[in-house]
This record gives sequence, C-alpha cells and structure tokens, in this order.
Amino acid sequence: MQDTVVEQYLTKVGFLRDDYLNRKAKYNFALKMGVEVVNYGNVFLFRNGFRIYPYGEPADDSWGLNKRVQQGYNRTIGTRDLVGRVDVETERVDDFKEVSSRDGGLVETEASRELFAYVTKVHRLLERYVVGVLWGINFLNSDYFKDENTAIVERQKLQEEEKKSESTEHVYDSIGSRVDFVQLIKSLTNNPSMRVIDYNKDLVNIVSKPTELDKLQTKILDDLRKVADRTHDSALLQRINAFEKELEKLRKKKNEAERRVLEEKTKREQAEYRALEAENRRKEEVEKRKTKEKELAAQKQVNMYLSATQHTSPEVLDLMHAVALSSNDLNALIDSVSVGLRDKSLSIGDVLNYLDEMSFHTSRIIKISKMLTKADIVLLSRATEIDLKEYIKEYVFNFEHSIHVVYGHEYEGIKKKLIPVLELSIVLDNLISNAKKADATEITLDFEERNGTIEIAFSDNGKGVNLERYTPESIFDPGVTDRRGGSGIGLSTIRKFMDKDLNGEIAFAGNGLRYSTGATFVLKFY
Repeated sequence: MQDTVVEQYLTKVGFLRDDYLNRKAKYNFALKMGVEVVNYGNVFLFRNGFRIYPYGEPADDSWGLNKRVQQGYNRTIGTRDLVGRVDVETERVDDFKEVSSRDGGLVETEASRELFAYVTKVHRLLERYVVGVLWGINFLNSDYFKDENTAIVERQKLQEEEKKSESTEHVYDSIGSRVDFVQLIKSLTNNPSMRVIDYNKDLVNIVSKPTELDKLQTKILDDLRKVADRTHDSALLQRINAFEKELEKLRKKKNEAERRVLEEKTKREQAEYRALEAENRRKEEVEKRKTKEKELAAQKQVNMYLSATQHTSPEVLDLMHAVALSSNDLNALIDSVSVGLRDKSLSIGDVLNYLDEMSFHTSRIIKISKMLTKADIVLLSRATEIDLKEYIKEYVFNFEHSIHVVYGHEYEGIKKKLIPVLELSIVLDNLISNAKKADATEITLDFEERNGTIEIAFSDNGKGVNLERYTPESIFDPGVTDRRGGSGIGLSTIRKFMDKDLNGEIAFAGNGLRYSTGATFVLKFY
C-alpha cells in the first residue's frame, strides 16, 4: 500500500500468520493442543506485543470473514478454517486505541479502517490460493484443460489428497494446482498496486513433464512466459524456451508416428478393398457360370423335345396335351370316388359332385376331339366377348373338388374382353395342373384393372419353381420341365397363347409371394 495512514504511522504491520487448516490438520491440532481448533480461536490481533480482544476469540468474527462464507459454499474460507495472528507495531498508540470496555476491540479511526482493509486484502489472497490451488475450484471454471472430463478427474484426485494430507506437499504433484498457481501469480503481477518479490518456483514448474501438457490448453505457456517476464525470472524463461524446443521435437515425432499409422491404415484398407473386389468378381463369374449351365440344360431339353416332336404340328400337340390333362384329372377323380366308396367316406352328394366334375372333363375331351379338323379348330378358337373375371371364376369352379380356390382382391364392375375361350381354358388348365403336380392344395386368384389392362395373379402353395435348375425365363422354353416324365409343354403353351391369341402376356413373379411356398404367375390381358 502507498501513502496510507498505516504506512505513515506504523513502525511495523505484518500479517504474520494466517494458516488455512484442512480436516487432517485440524485433527492433528486437537491431538497436540488438547483442544479443537474451533474452540481455540481464529485470527488474533496484537498491538506492540499485547493482545487486543475480542479478535480471534472462538465464534468471534470481528474481522468480518464469515459473511461471505454463507454466500458462497466451497468458494470462501472463514474463521472455522483459519488460525493466525496480526501484529501491529506502532508509536502512535492512539490511532489503534481500544474502546473503554476491555473486550470491545479497536476504536474506529482512519488507521484502524485501513488495517481492516489490509487484512481483508491479504485474506482474499490466501482464500484465492486455498480455493484455487488446494481445492481445485477453478479447474472447472477456467479453461486450463482441453476437456472437462480431465478437469473433473484431476480435481477429484486433488480433493482426495487434500482430505488425508496434513501439509500441502501434494499440490506439487497436481498439474491443475500448479497451473492455477501460475494464474494467481500472473494476476498479482497484473496488479499495479502490488509488487511480487518472490514466489514458489517449484509450484510454477509446469514445464518439467512434456506429457502433462497434453492435458492442458497450449496458452498456459504464454501465461507462464508473462510471469517470467514480469518477475524478471531469467532462469524460468530459459526453462520455458528449452521446454518448447523439446515439445516441438515431441510434436514432430507424434505427427510422424500418426502419419505412419495413417499410411498403414490406408494400405490395409486398400488391400482389403482389392481383396473384396476380387471376391466379388469371383462370385460374379460363379453366378455367370451357373446361369450359363442352367441355360445349356434348358436348351438340351428343348433340343430333345424338338427332335421328338418335329413331325407333329403345334395345333395337334396343343390339343393332345389338353386331352392328356383332362384324362389325368378324370383318372384322379375316378380313384377318389373308388376309394371313397370302398371306405364309405363319401356321401351321395359328394359322389354327385365328383360326377359333375367328371362330366366337365369328359365333355371337354369330346369337344377337343371334334376340333381335329382345320375348320373346327378355327371355329372354336374364334374370339368371343366375355366378362373375363366371371368366366374365369365359373371355369375354375369345376376344379373345386381337386384343389381349393380362394379369391383375393377383385376389381369392381364388368370388364369385357374379346377372348378365344378355348385358348383361355387351356391356359387355366395348365396353370391348375402345374399347381397340383407341385403338391399344391390351394390357389389364390387376385384380379386387378389398370388403365384397361386386366391383371390376374395366379398363386399356389406348392413347391414353387426350381430356381436352382432354371432361370425365370428358361421355364417358358418348349420342352423344359422339372417333373420326371413330363413333356414340359404347359408353360410354353401358355406363353404362346397369351402372346399370340389372347393379346396378353405371362410372367413368373416369384416364389413365396402369396404363400410361404409356391409360385406366383401374373397374366395380363390388354
């Protein structure tokens, strides 16, 4: 302080002792002194060697230290945490005169007010040191560390050590405490009313371990350099310069190591990518080979079929196949009726229904047999305007005793098409026959109408198409079949009739679409 009453009239003013006591120190104090610190006293006042009451008495707060404790927990220190003394040596006793009562304290004068202000300033400095360096409060409030988790860990370590340590030696091992001490010294050197004569050189030593700086913001070196400049500490400046050179070497080594790691990672990823590409090419080649083998197998069946049927006209082949389908259905119905009559499981109504279905197939065979002349074939193949949905439902009804028929989605209204009914019946016969030969017990028909085009999805719950052996396209080739002894004429005939005579098309939609197993074919009529 400059030009103050205290300096003008006091021979000696000293804040000779003001010690902060942690829990361990308080315990040891009580053990040695035989009295607890709180009952011993706090900060005493002496004038020319004589004690002035009530300063320092237990529970006394004449210095006004406890008011701030109530306002900021863990950020201030009060009389319960302090033991110390203030000595005033002066020849101007009247400036520090006691009140008439023995324990009333000092009379308020300009000198006593400045004394109190002086004690308060010193107490705030001690408090800043305790709260920041010893408690680590500023670890979280200031941006010392690069991330918050590191600050929390360092503060927890410091507080654990502070609880069990009687001295303050543990702060030398805390990077946070040392950094906070640098900040404290820097703030003192920034204050024009103060002059830093000396400070703990060991406590500002944050340049001894380069690895510790990885936890801190790099600007701490700038703060430390400011302290060295303002205190004219050439030795500290030399250590900072040497440390920065060493730090630069470490940075280069670290960058080089990271570069090598990145290069190795890039090489590894490139090698893995090339290996993956090679594996994908291999799989593509395998798939191409399998597809080629399927196509060759299908072509062999086509060639064998064409060789066997080269002298038979397509019209006769179609009629022969239609007769064979109806004949097979008739045999199956006869077997069902025979078994049912033997074990008496059929009622008269069941038998009559079977006979009706037999009559349908018999009539169909008779009708087809009459088409053996060219004129009859042309006549019965002539297009007729029909309600396509209703015709198909009525036609399929005749197969109800051999396979269950379910109708899914149906468009509304009547949609008529010019259809040659013989070709349509052959298409339906083949689809139903193929479903039954694939062990289907149920079929579902879905009717859709889009912009004049009628689509019919024909789904069954049978075994489905063998896609391990054939492609979705090769199953429509003449002669292709995966049934032992079958001619395979069914699907090729359907496609031919759909394309040529029924103004439509057929496509294999896939397996397991309507049922968990079984195939789905889509018929389109334009």
